[in-house]
Amino acid sequence: MDFLVERPPKEVLNSAGVYLWRRGFGMPPGGHTDTSMLFTRRQKTQREGHLKTMLNALVTTTPISVQKVRLVASEVGEGRTRLTVVGSR
Repeated sequence: MDFLVERPPKEVLNSAGVYLWRRGFGMPPGGHTDTSMLFTRRQKTQREGHLKTMLNALVTTTPISVQKVRLVASEVGEGRTRLTVVGSR
């Protein structure tokens, strides 16, 4: 998904990064450069207690679903920035 924004690339990435962070995404170590950012979030299945979650992890072999979002910003000219959002699960 592409967006055309009339702001500098760094400002666009910072604003989008704050938006994702507030929605529960985190940035892995080394997940950013000057023009891109990678965010990840573990999919929550249901609310359980900490002990029950640990016990279920030992018993079941169900893979944990991880959602990834990559933001890529590039200058288009005339003070405009193209923000590309790539998401995957």
